[in-house]
Amino acid sequence: MDSFAAQLGVCLSVGLLAMLASGCAQQDGATWELDTEAVTYPTLDLTTVPALGSHDPLVGRVYGAPPASHRVAVYIRVGGGWWSKPTFAEPLTPIAADRTFTCDITTGDDDTNATRIAACLLPVGQAAPLAQGEASLPGVLASVALASAEWVRTAQASFRVIRFSGREWAVKSSGGQKVGPGPNYFSDSALHVWVDDRGRLHLRLAKRDGKWTCAEVVLRESLGHGKYIWSLDSPVDALDPRIILGLFTWDDDPADNHREIDVEFARWGNAADPANAQYVVQPYETPGNLKRFVQPGVARSTHAFRWAADRIFFKSVQGPILNPSDPALTIGTWTYRGGDIPSPGNENTRMNLWLMQGQAPATGKGAEVIIRSFRHQAEP
Repeated sequence: MDSFAAQLGVCLSVGLLAMLASGCAQQDGATWELDTEAVTYPTLDLTTVPALGSHDPLVGRVYGAPPASHRVAVYIRVGGGWWSKPTFAEPLTPIAADRTFTCDITTGDDDTNATRIAACLLPVGQAAPLAQGEASLPGVLASVALASAEWVRTAQASFRVIRFSGREWAVKSSGGQKVGPGPNYFSDSALHVWVDDRGRLHLRLAKRDGKWTCAEVVLRESLGHGKYIWSLDSPVDALDPRIILGLFTWDDDPADNHREIDVEFARWGNAADPANAQYVVQPYETPGNLKRFVQPGVARSTHAFRWAADRIFFKSVQGPILNPSDPALTIGTWTYRGGDIPSPGNENTRMNLWLMQGQAPATGKGAEVIIRSFRHQAEP
């Protein structure tokens, strides 16, 4: 699977931690308004991606980089190869004073059929590596790109993609409308979802333009039976009572209760609840389909479930090793053998950070969660 993010790897997001820390104004931990004017590290968003078949221009926005001293190199994938845009003679797009840029990506006969679009932020003086139909983007981008973005276009939709734990994930956007779960606003911006220089995924829930905005990523393949293993690199025991972190499977097909199997960290609005996490096989309302547990305040933890035809086994431990030699590191386990075990279908692995019923955080604080890795071990 060809992916801009896969080629550029960790170089694309070096320093995003610092950038986001500077861009989110917090006063005594009470304010989580994301101030894009205060972003200090280069990053790039594609804000208007024309639909497949359209002649409209590509529009984007740059943060944390002076427009006068940077340019954007744009590439499209069409006919099995990557091509520089708008032309070989002018492969760099200037950035306006308001930090936006506009690029004509349909200067070739078949360009409206491009299935991938990539953009890369370069400093003035850095020549844009040309793509002239090669199967992959120029390898030198890995060392010269300051920030980047990649989108996939299909006949049904266009969406941002990232590369995390060796797999490609779509980044959810609600298009400025509230959607489920919640319902909430979801953003595909690199200010809410990004992979850092260590290859870790960050999900950030923050207030942006006066709206609390959530984050979700969706794996672009179905994995079926086997072990689903997430390693976390941040504490998740003290989230706001209305914030939920979900690690789960979901199928848009309602059969088998959407094939939803969950590990969730949430108090569901009850700040006094000592249990702050749960294992769930949907529907959760069915007696015996849910097990609450207490997630301790540890910086690193690992959470997994093994999905088989006759049972689903859940396990959580402190640290990065799923089966530690010290049994005291085990946080919780649960085996489900009830009647709602789903059969494999078109489910996707998902991770999200969202607000219960779309309500503002009770404490006024947003959240940022770091996911070190995701692994799947296939089984019959």
